[in-house]
Amino acid sequence: MNWVLLKDLQSRFYSTGRETMLKKYLLSVLCILLALVADNPAFALPAFPGAEGYGSTTVGGRGGKIYKVTNTNATGEGSLGACISASGPRTCVFATGGTITGNFKINNPYITIAGQSAPGGGITIKGSLGVATHDVVVRYLTVRGGSDTLSVYDNSPVNNVYNVVIDHCSVSWGSDENLTSWYDPKNVTWSYNMTYEGLLSHSMCMMVGGYADGSGNRKNPAQQFSVHHNFSSSCNDRNGPYIRGAGYVDIVNNIFYNPGGNNFTYPAQEADMLLKINLVKNYYKRGPAGGGTRGYRALDYMEGGLGVETYMQGNYHSSLRTRDTQPETDICSQSNDKTYLGVDTTGSPLAHLVSSRWSNPPAITQYNAFDGSLLAILSTVGNSQRLDCNGNWVNKRDAHDARVIADFKAGTGKLISSPSEVGGYLTIDPGTPCKDVDNDGMPDAWESANGLNPGSASDALSDADGDGYTNLEEFLNGTNPRGSGAQTGTTSSTTTSSTNPPTAPTGLKVQ
Repeated sequence: MNWVLLKDLQSRFYSTGRETMLKKYLLSVLCILLALVADNPAFALPAFPGAEGYGSTTVGGRGGKIYKVTNTNATGEGSLGACISASGPRTCVFATGGTITGNFKINNPYITIAGQSAPGGGITIKGSLGVATHDVVVRYLTVRGGSDTLSVYDNSPVNNVYNVVIDHCSVSWGSDENLTSWYDPKNVTWSYNMTYEGLLSHSMCMMVGGYADGSGNRKNPAQQFSVHHNFSSSCNDRNGPYIRGAGYVDIVNNIFYNPGGNNFTYPAQEADMLLKINLVKNYYKRGPAGGGTRGYRALDYMEGGLGVETYMQGNYHSSLRTRDTQPETDICSQSNDKTYLGVDTTGSPLAHLVSSRWSNPPAITQYNAFDGSLLAILSTVGNSQRLDCNGNWVNKRDAHDARVIADFKAGTGKLISSPSEVGGYLTIDPGTPCKDVDNDGMPDAWESANGLNPGSASDALSDADGDGYTNLEEFLNGTNPRGSGAQTGTTSSTTTSSTNPPTAPTGLKVQ
């Protein structure tokens, strides 16, 4: 709770003279409302409109310094590396598209990487991007070709990785994991991403993992993960998330296609807490890469810990569950099975199913997996769009993302050992940067059309309609900075400065 704000309210409701019962009552009501807003994520501002899931109320770089990426160098002035390595709240915007080669790690908190601001064909990182801190928003990037291509973890004992949103990114050609978490991150959302074609012989698409220090420490599992509206395809293993040493994991409205030699999804509990999983309205489709007759397996691979509880509802499978009237268990393994994993599995998942979700999971938009509604997300998943100089969303899907989606629709696709098998790296159009005289990250054309001042950088951090999003964020979100009833040409006097550090999950610290 913001005690400075409470003191201000107190000064407003208590006169210098005698107190009245009415004023006391009003102050009490306001205190309760503020406590609800501060302590209940349902009242908090999403990182961007439509952000859902654990950690989705992160402030990212809101209200901080604006770094404009003007070249495709890995380091130096005007580079992505300069923005990533800076400290304090900050937003990375782009004045060029192209390929940036390097392995990047975000160590300093409060950052938004706004790939949707890049012109031309957008930004591709040839290498890897790691998140090792808190309050991070990454949107509309392509990351290809690194070990742990896009990862969320820190191998230190500080426990400071939380409030992270990875949204609308395309991740592929990893030599270990494509999209992964490890050690003990908390409050993380992966939404509307594409992950595909991890490279053999360690072709892995997704992993939600806990500790990995080799010490046998099971006290710090990953907790509170949302994996929703993603498309995962053509990995030999972990085509759906491998869930290991984790806490609460919500897997909702994803599309999983063409697993190879192993399986779609399985939980492996190795932590001293109960692993709870929701599998809700996902779409599973077999492809030509393999998978045998088992199709989809939700395997309990137990190495101790306190067990697993899995709630399943409304999941479609192209060969095992084509009608929602069928038992959910039709897509589960039916007995112990180590044929494909090469490891012992303890018990069938049937023994660990529960009849309801845990209480109060984050609200996530859900589409029916059986009537075609869910397949509509294929038009926007991944690094599929950018903003033009007028603030309009325009399509920019690259050839590889388009190819993999076409494979899903046609029932084709394959596992690969090298990017050269599918055409290799693309040449990315750098595009033409939008005119931005005041260098505040907002195009002059958009500012003029929305009553802002293209000659003053100060209005980037103002909030013209008082909705909590800065004017810069309104541009990056493709929204109206004046709201539906705003008057064009007025001047804003509201400024959104760096937000107070949010509350960390239990046991973590805010830096």
